[in-house]
Amino acid sequence: LDETLQNPADARRAVRAGVARGPNIKLAKSGLLRSLAILEAFAPRAVPKEKAFMIGCMAESRVGLSAAVHFALGTGAFD
Repeated sequence: LDETLQNPADARRAVRAGVARGPNIKLAKSGLLRSLAILEAFAPRAVPKEKAFMIGCMAESRVGLSAAVHFALGTGAFD
């Protein structure tokens, strides 16, 4: 589902189908608000020790990577 989840509707479909434990979020593709919504689609089903959330990147700059790190740490959803 790496390239499949690009918006919250995709995430909700994946959750309903039970085909993934968590998303690979790419901030450059989805942006901050859509990334949060994607994460929230999985959050109710996430058990802390079973997290499978990933932050992916393509060719982000240091600024882009910094945003991804802050997103991951700020949400507390990533190990």
